[in-house]
Amino acid sequence: MTTNIEIILSSIQFLGAFIATFIAWLAWQRRNQPGSLPLALLMLAVTVWGIGAGSKTFALSQRQIFWQALEILGAGLSATLYLVFIVEYARQEKLIRRKIIHFLWLVPVGSALLAYTNPQHFLFWPPVGAPRLSLFLAFLFYYYALRLLATTLLARAILRLPAGSHAQAWVFTLGAVMPWLSNIV
Repeated sequence: MTTNIEIILSSIQFLGAFIATFIAWLAWQRRNQPGSLPLALLMLAVTVWGIGAGSKTFALSQRQIFWQALEILGAGLSATLYLVFIVEYARQEKLIRRKIIHFLWLVPVGSALLAYTNPQHFLFWPPVGAPRLSLFLAFLFYYYALRLLATTLLARAILRLPAGSHAQAWVFTLGAVMPWLSNIV
């Protein structure tokens, strides 16, 4: 049975997915600007993440694994796309070679596949009380490492902005800090 708090939290996830879709559409309209295409794709990944997170609450137990895997895919892709967006926006493409960016896509896709097939092997989420580590922890490390790297690159780029761009810098800083704060809560 779904509780009221679960319904509220799922509704927030769906609202976030809707807002992310709208931002993706806006970014797509400006795709000639630096960072716009990665931002549009990032927002689509956030949409996938939000739909997966919101839907797993209402899914029947045998379907929850699908929505959890979709949530993992969206979260992993969002971390990778966040880094790509910041690198392009900050015009720091030379810092990360294209081959490395291609390699970074393997972790979210592989994690989603491991999550989806978890009932067969329990490598991603071990059974409750199992004494072993899980690959989910490796996924979390990947996710937070990319977010930290991207946030650091963003901070460096903000420090170099001209004085007239400080308002935009504060918006980006707030946007970069919010996921960290939401995960703490």
